[in-house]
Parts: sequence; structure tokens; C-alpha cells
Amino acid sequence: MELEILDSYIVESSGDLEDHNKKIAEKIQQLEPEYYAVETDIIRVVWRSKITVMGSK
Repeated sequence: MELEILDSYIVESSGDLEDHNKKIAEKIQQLEPEYYAVETDIIRVVWRSKITVMGSK
């Protein structure tokens, strides 16, 4: 199966990782993607995650 990227979303927060993961889960639930990937980085004191939404071709 081949996937194509449909869109990307950024989630940023300055709380702890657990709170940040809750925000990511809420966004994913809101988007209801068929497939997705999450990349998370910490930049000083700000958590930043990119959610890439994909669908099958």
C-alpha cells in the first residue's frame, strides 16, 4: 500500500510531556485521519509536534 501526505499540523505547548501528548491525542481525534505520523522535538522549553495526515492512494 502506498500513502500520500494530505496535510500537516503543528501542536506546540510549554507544559510537561504528558500534557503535550494529551493535546496531540485531542488534535488527532479531531482530525480523524486514516493514517498519521507524529514527530516530536523539544526546543528549549517548548514541545513541538508535527502531525502528518496521510491517506491511501
